[in-house]
Amino acid sequence: MKKIGRNDPCPCGAKRPDGKPMKYKNCHLGRLFGTPQDELAKVFKEIQEVKSKQRDYLRSFGIFIDFVKPVLFQGKKVWALGNRVYVVRWPNQTFHEFLVHTVLRHELGEDWLQCELKKSEEEMHFIAKCCKKFDEINIRARQDSSIKVSDNLWRTNADGWSLSLLSLAFDIASLAHSVPQSLGQVKGFELLIERLKGKDSYQGARYELTIAAIFTRMGFILEYYDDSSVRYKHGEFIAIHNSSNLSIVVETKSRHRLGVIHTPGISNEKKNLLGDVKPLINRALKKQTGNLPFFIFIDINSPATGKETMDEQWAKDIMKSFGKDAMPTSQNPDPFTCICFTNYSYHYQTEQEAANGQNIITIPLYPKIPIKDPGIFQSIQLALNNYGNVPLIDMPFADLY
Repeated sequence: MKKIGRNDPCPCGAKRPDGKPMKYKNCHLGRLFGTPQDELAKVFKEIQEVKSKQRDYLRSFGIFIDFVKPVLFQGKKVWALGNRVYVVRWPNQTFHEFLVHTVLRHELGEDWLQCELKKSEEEMHFIAKCCKKFDEINIRARQDSSIKVSDNLWRTNADGWSLSLLSLAFDIASLAHSVPQSLGQVKGFELLIERLKGKDSYQGARYELTIAAIFTRMGFILEYYDDSSVRYKHGEFIAIHNSSNLSIVVETKSRHRLGVIHTPGISNEKKNLLGDVKPLINRALKKQTGNLPFFIFIDINSPATGKETMDEQWAKDIMKSFGKDAMPTSQNPDPFTCICFTNYSYHYQTEQEAANGQNIITIPLYPKIPIKDPGIFQSIQLALNNYGNVPLIDMPFADLY
């Protein structure tokens, strides 16, 4: 067994409150001093098994980056995202509460949120309305002894308001975890956050945030275009894979529906079920991508019906529209590498239990720029399938299996 130096990082992977590795002398050295060699090996093996379970747990959600478990320090809970440390006075705060009450409010701005919360529900921004409903749900839940798990922990299924807010908060936290500053100070992200706070721009920004966070959690680095020097129509960002260095141009579109979220008009239940997204595809295909693979993501924004994905009216409409297109060939390939259709429509479900999202991935036989690694598509499929499932990284992993 390789000898561990006193000042080396502890093999258990523990972190200091500032996010830096804990030194061996300040962690397990004192606890393991004098321990027989076989007992020492057993302890380290158990540590590695826990870390392996943690990785497997996150991978099952389509998350291929690590999130640091919180620690208690002087009676307070200490969380870390990226190189930032958050000290919270509530030692029993869960990861979900940390996302909503700490990260979300920090990145969007407490002043902005409080200003929105003072408005009537009709005038309030959708994010603020979700925050208001989330707090009301928490108050009711804590009065229900039937869902109490322990002294300070309750467990219940998320409704539409809660999952809309929780998925947003996790997306913001995932992006914040990948950069050294607050998102409002990072090129590309600062504009995204501002668009997110505008009612007219919210829906498009929200979906771009969804896909950006998914790529970040898959281990991609995001590179935004510089509009001051780039004059041609381009995608939202370039996603660069950490390990393979594969670069992908990513474009996102979200179908607006009358009367839904902040889109003016009167909602039409029948029209909301349609997959009338061909104009969005055509607009996406006008973007210039250079010699890079091109991934298009389109959200249908349709109410959940409980049907299998391919039985949904919107899915039938999409398949029908593709059937009208000219058949691509090796000489006349499809301009896209992949089109992903998603339907993450928790906002329709309000007080009802939130339904799982849906997705369809279309990979052309003859793409202009192919990707040879099938693992990329498998990772995207896994991430899309698990979108809305926010892990409980602060819970003991033995309780999660």
